[in-house]
Amino acid sequence: ERHVAVIWVMATEVRPGGGSPALHDAAIVSQSGSTHGVAGPVSHTQWVTGCVIRVTTLSGEQIQGEVYAVDESSTESLILRLPNTTRATLPSVFDYRIIATRFIRSSVYVSDAQGLPIAEPSYVSVDDMRRQKNKAVKAAKQEIAQIGVGVTPEAQQLFDSLAKTMNCRWDGQSIVVFDMVTIRPPYGESDCVLDDSLGKDQALEQVKRVLRECTKTA
Repeated sequence: ERHVAVIWVMATEVRPGGGSPALHDAAIVSQSGSTHGVAGPVSHTQWVTGCVIRVTTLSGEQIQGEVYAVDESSTESLILRLPNTTRATLPSVFDYRIIATRFIRSSVYVSDAQGLPIAEPSYVSVDDMRRQKNKAVKAAKQEIAQIGVGVTPEAQQLFDSLAKTMNCRWDGQSIVVFDMVTIRPPYGESDCVLDDSLGKDQALEQVKRVLRECTKTA
């Protein structure tokens, strides 16, 4: 069974001393132990805001970061603050990892808190995130559209070769080039058909020429 153990986020709405009442400052340390001293295993009751720990998830991933907050009531998750990986020139910008505690196999204390106040999460533009998401979804759909359904490996290889220099898409098992020329199975020069309503013979000749070159190198 596959578990999704870690959620990657660039920012969060958590605010120290405010926000969701379920999220609180994790400064209460278990009376049975302390985070001070030699680095070593530490229980989740000893996750102190600001200290640096390294957790190992059930999938084996190791994540080291500064404890930002702990939610022990609703989501049962740990929030770690990590150095930003995309804006190295802005040290005030951080990445955040939200990890469900039930997916943490072990945690190791690395160093004490520095005694400095925990800053609010870095600002993130929701509009920018939405644009990035839409761009990624569009790119994924375009990649999927480049894969033929029910076609032979040779047909897919031919499509990939044509798509290097021309705008191609699948229409069933036929390859449509420039939205003007359709190449039907078995994808020879005689199988190229021009859309009569467009009447651009030069497009048909170009497709035939490229198809001939692709067939030679196949």
